[in-house]
Parts: sequence; structure tokens; C-alpha cells
Amino acid sequence: MGKTTIYLSGKFNNYKPLFPFELRYGGYGAEEMVKSLRRIETSLLSITQPELQQTVNYLLEASMLYEDSKIEDARTNLRKSLEALSKIREKIKPVPGKEDEEFGRRLENLIKGIKGFVDYGGPHLGPAPKPTTDMVFNMLVELVKMLSHNIAEGNITLIGET
Repeated sequence: MGKTTIYLSGKFNNYKPLFPFELRYGGYGAEEMVKSLRRIETSLLSITQPELQQTVNYLLEASMLYEDSKIEDARTNLRKSLEALSKIREKIKPVPGKEDEEFGRRLENLIKGIKGFVDYGGPHLGPAPKPTTDMVFNMLVELVKMLSHNIAEGNITLIGET
């Protein structure tokens, strides 16, 4: 039976352990499962703001579908994560002196721009492009991490219920 400690790599957490305990794996295939956790999925698990959880859930589901080569289903979850971010965007208020007052409008434009890569607007011919799906997934992960960091640092606040 093996054990491992998962560390996030990044400047935002000063390389602290992700979990306050060690993961121990045992049983058939458990070691492979722990090794299969992608760096991106691990970084998503560290996001604790409840407002971002729906978006994170869609991204994790998209990741699993992508790994199973279910690209169309992964893209559907990416679109759902963008819709969840759009709802959050309505609640974002920049903190004066810490973030530009145009932050919300620019974030909305960014979300719309990213959505253009995965939203066909109707029937489409041929398979969905895997490299584009991968790019959108990575952009969304970084966007969610940035929002999480800015909320934690007090640069932006969320008003009302999401």
C-alpha cells in the first residue's frame, strides 16, 4: 500500500499541501487513479468559494469526458461552466482602488469571446476540434483560478446570492 501527499504547484498557495492529510491508496487500480489526477484537476479542487463551485463541477466533468474522448460532451460542460460564470459575473463588484471599475464588463466580454469557441449556434458538420476544446478548458481553468484568487485577496466582491 502506498501513500502520497498532493501539493499544488503555484505561487498562490506557497506550495502547501492540498489536503491537510496524506492520501493513502490501496486496492486494485488505486495507485493508477491517484497518478491520473491531472495538475489542472488538482488546482480546481483547491477552489473553496461556494459561488465558483458550480463552474468547477462543470469543468471537472468536462475534464473526465475529455479524457474519455467524449469531446462533444466535454464541450457541452464547458458551455455550462461559461453560463455559470455569466451568472456569477452579474454579482461581481470590483473593490475601489484594488480593481478597475470596468472589470465586470471586461469579464463579460471575455466570457462571450471564449464561448464563441465552443458554441456553434446550431447543427454543425464534422467532429468538434479537440485542440480548441483543450484550449478553452485551459483558459477556463485559469479564469476560475484568477477569480478565486481575486475574491480571496479582496480585490473583487460578490453581492447577493448566486
